[in-house]
Amino acid sequence: MDTRLQLQLKNKLESRIHKDMQSGCWVWLGGCNSSGYGCIWGGKRLAKQLLVHRVSLFVYEGISLGTITLTPFVFSTRIYG
Repeated sequence: MDTRLQLQLKNKLESRIHKDMQSGCWVWLGGCNSSGYGCIWGGKRLAKQLLVHRVSLFVYEGISLGTITLTPFVFSTRIYG
């Protein structure tokens, strides 16, 4: 596991999340792709956009970004209104 990459992505991820203490939900405040999934830039090393739910599994559970097929995490995207 690449702990340096994990730490970089964790910092980037957490800077774009609002943790709602009342509901326990993590609300994604960053960008979304055309399908509505939260995404984050992987930086120079990965040089691509990554889906936020995959990044969270890598950061918090240590699951490789390339092996994720099912996610127990659900992020809410922006609420317009």
